[in-house]
Amino acid sequence: MHPRSKHLHLLDYILVRKQDLRDVLHTRVMPSAECSTDHRLVRCKLNLQFKPKPKRKGKPLKKINVSKLSIEEIVAKFQADLEKNLNALPDLDNPNPENLWDNLKSSILKLSEVTLGYTNRLHRDWFDKNNQEVQDLLAQKRAAHQAHLAQPSCTAKKASF
Repeated sequence: MHPRSKHLHLLDYILVRKQDLRDVLHTRVMPSAECSTDHRLVRCKLNLQFKPKPKRKGKPLKKINVSKLSIEEIVAKFQADLEKNLNALPDLDNPNPENLWDNLKSSILKLSEVTLGYTNRLHRDWFDKNNQEVQDLLAQKRAAHQAHLAQPSCTAKKASF
């Protein structure tokens, strides 16, 4: 209610996109949150449905091991082979940029695959170092769980757990 005119005015809004309008369940003004102004706290309950992210199809792309380019012998070999491959590319009478790019890209990728290879995914160090210890603890946990499932009312097991 307006302090001077004593009329009700709609001052506060909830902004919702048109596509999400059907997700609005309940909108309400909180009468206790006043702050000596015309404005009130507006609260809205929504039922938002999010689409799951689309999953990538196919295998993940392999990464070329570019860290090998820090070794000078490999860099020299890569440069020499790349020069041979680029000189061996067919000369096109009508140089289409798409064809030129495809030829350049495929020759560089094939050479990188042969010369540099792919990176291997490494496990975290803590897992490799403690693998046996973790496996032993997991085996003990599984055995205790199976024993509990076999006889859940055993008093000796209840005392130890």
